[in-house]
Amino acid sequence: MEQTLAQVNNVKLDCGDIKQLDFKYMSLGDSGLGLIKLTFTENAVGKVLFDTVAASFHNLVYKKCNEDFLVAGTQLLLALKAYQMEKGKLPDSLSELAPAYIVEIPKDPFSGGQIKYSKDKKIIYSVGEDLKDSGGSEEKGLISEPTLKIEF
Repeated sequence: MEQTLAQVNNVKLDCGDIKQLDFKYMSLGDSGLGLIKLTFTENAVGKVLFDTVAASFHNLVYKKCNEDFLVAGTQLLLALKAYQMEKGKLPDSLSELAPAYIVEIPKDPFSGGQIKYSKDKKIIYSVGEDLKDSGGSEEKGLISEPTLKIEF
């Protein structure tokens, strides 16, 4: 019950503040006695349902953080486009955008720090789930660091 309440409360937090919980799952394959244990467990159906939901919670957290990055990245892309239209070039750093083009530089939802920007690679990126800055990715597809290309 405590783990379920913690999960519900974590949904309200920023991605960087969400604590990954150590769940204790009831595995059906543990030492071949899983089904026997499950038969004699109080609220067995509830435990199976919890294990199913808890296992997918991590994916939900990642998706929420990724979507938060996409929103913040889109805001930055619009600010960068406005800057480029007015100045004829991209800024050297994101700090040049505030406050004229964007009120404040959005935070990286994964780390809580500033979203990363590479003028040379023409990308905006997050450190991602592993919280390690690998310089972003210029390729599309599944990547450990969510990245948006600056294509203007």
